[in-house]
Amino acid sequence: MAFGFHLCTQCEDPPCVGACPAEAISKREEDGIVVVDRDKCVGKAKCGFPCSLECPAGNDVLGFASLISEGKHAKAWELLIETNPFPGVCGRVCYHPCESACNRAQVDDPVAIRTLERFVGDHTYGIPPFTVERKAERIAVVGAGPAGLSCAYHLAKRGYRVTVFEALPVAGGMLRVGIPEYRLPKSVLHREIAFIEAVGVEIKTRMRLGDNLSFQELDQFDAVFLAIGAHREKTLDVPGIDLKEVIPGVEFLRHVNLNGNINIGKRVVVLGGGNVAFDCARTARRLGAAEVHLICPESPDDMLAEPSEIKQGEEEGIHIYTSRIPCRILGEEDCVSGVECLSLRSMAFDEQGKLHFEAVEGSEHLLPADTVIMAIGQEPDLSFLPDDIRVERGMISIDEDGATSRPKYFAGGDAALSEKRVAWAIGSGRRAAEAIHRQLRGLSQETKTDELPSTEYRLLDTDFIEKKSRVEDPLLPLGERLGDLSEVQLGLNQEQAMTEADRCLTCQGMCRVACPYDAPQFGAEDNPKMQKCEFCLEEWEKGKQPMCVRSCTMRALDAGPMDELVAKYGEAREAEGFSYYEKSHPAIVFKPKFYSGK
Repeated sequence: MAFGFHLCTQCEDPPCVGACPAEAISKREEDGIVVVDRDKCVGKAKCGFPCSLECPAGNDVLGFASLISEGKHAKAWELLIETNPFPGVCGRVCYHPCESACNRAQVDDPVAIRTLERFVGDHTYGIPPFTVERKAERIAVVGAGPAGLSCAYHLAKRGYRVTVFEALPVAGGMLRVGIPEYRLPKSVLHREIAFIEAVGVEIKTRMRLGDNLSFQELDQFDAVFLAIGAHREKTLDVPGIDLKEVIPGVEFLRHVNLNGNINIGKRVVVLGGGNVAFDCARTARRLGAAEVHLICPESPDDMLAEPSEIKQGEEEGIHIYTSRIPCRILGEEDCVSGVECLSLRSMAFDEQGKLHFEAVEGSEHLLPADTVIMAIGQEPDLSFLPDDIRVERGMISIDEDGATSRPKYFAGGDAALSEKRVAWAIGSGRRAAEAIHRQLRGLSQETKTDELPSTEYRLLDTDFIEKKSRVEDPLLPLGERLGDLSEVQLGLNQEQAMTEADRCLTCQGMCRVACPYDAPQFGAEDNPKMQKCEFCLEEWEKGKQPMCVRSCTMRALDAGPMDELVAKYGEAREAEGFSYYEKSHPAIVFKPKFYSGK
């Protein structure tokens, strides 16, 4: 699990014991070692540091960043693959919500967490660092995309006999056929799939559920995980949409990834403003299109694509038209000649995803085109599901464990999640694997999931932190990008990775970093102490809390007159080692473990 216990100092009274929402951490009486009950910790409780809390795959970000900074790259890889078998993949294509939560952003720029994950995946991969004792139970996984392979990997690690059935001729799902080579080289994906197979996962391709694979066959397994993805293209109801040179976006990317080149002419119009649309547009430029125009109904501030994708697309010569929609596709003798567009004054999508807009009167205009690529979204094809698997809003209905309405059947990934991104799919596969394991072993699925205020780990004061420039991921020079599908982002070398990892604040022990007297002391032998503490009297007289209180990301400390603190918390334990200030007799205290206020 994602704990980073390599940093643990085995506190005499560990704050993590009280902070854990799942009550999964305890201190052994016989030897004083802090331990985790893995039956209680099933990854559902909101706990950890802000970066890890925001990681859909559940990575221990603080842990692997700390190990990289120490040069322990192999250990960082071993820590990462506890939760995610795709560090090389996620280090390239994840949209890094962890970085949006990074406390370092309050100082200068967030740590380049995604790039660090890629470094680990590229430089320290190897054979599985664990041995597995095989169990009798057999588990079927339908779909060899990120959700299915993640679930299969975590089950195989526990010793289950896992068979993955994939409809396509290759494993990887959308990772293999839906993401261009310049973003995710096939060699990286193949390497990490081979690692999953080395753990004991069997993958059978060209096995399509509802065709040459039936639910009657799946019923013979002890559990089934459905990860069928969202491969069916959404379409537009506009004249000309059925012309020959109007190509669905995912179909276009699938053809390029499986077969290589495709004739698209010199002028291409892409319909859509998300990441798939930009993948299509940037791929078209690499296939020789001299003009690529991308139109979408959203305004520049509301575009769905990742900002880096938009920026790189513009650098590569893609013409982006926002607040526009196609009203018809023109053609002669079944061949596309252009797209007639309207400019929008306003637009909004309703709950069913239907677009409502107000067009600018007289704004009709034509974009010439030889090919039109339609990339307005995908949805799962659930037409072959039996009636006892409930479907809601076009997705398989699941509970928080991934269980469906059909006994022993679970689901995840794009067919069951509203957030259709790689890391979310990987996380859903891991959670389902845990739930399947617990079900097969007869363990309870119940976990306390109350969220404590201490999970909102934000810095209260940043003045004491030295600014350090972020090490940016180098890019392939613009002049070398369009000749082929070579990878654009080049990754960090060892020196760069260690420098960037060293920017991580670790978000623990910040009180000691902040304190000008180095007063807070944390050790295995003694209680936490405020050694030589002078209570930051200058700060106190300005109406500010002491530096340690303001910097503690765990919100474990508070300060004030002792009688007021006791009245506030009901109980409070004084920090040791400071002198009372005669005027107000203030104290620094450690909050009670289960205090629920802020």
